[in-house]
Amino acid sequence: MRLQIFACFMGVVAAAMAVFSYLAGADAGTIILRVVVVLLVLQVAYFLLLVAMSMLSPAKPKPVESDQNAPVDALAKTQKQ
Repeated sequence: MRLQIFACFMGVVAAAMAVFSYLAGADAGTIILRVVVVLLVLQVAYFLLLVAMSMLSPAKPKPVESDQNAPVDALAKTQKQ
């Protein structure tokens, strides 16, 4: 998930939490505290998701080492096997 999409979803979730808290009758301090907690939980979850994705991604293949001492064919400009 790209960072811009994550930030948009995080904003929507924060706004939804604020609206639902307001409708439930919470005061301003409680609403702010709930929104901050939700934002922190989402940020930590996103970080853990990125760490898991980087650890579970397949390893990059090692580059093939060419034999630098092989004779070079001058006409074809390639190394002879």
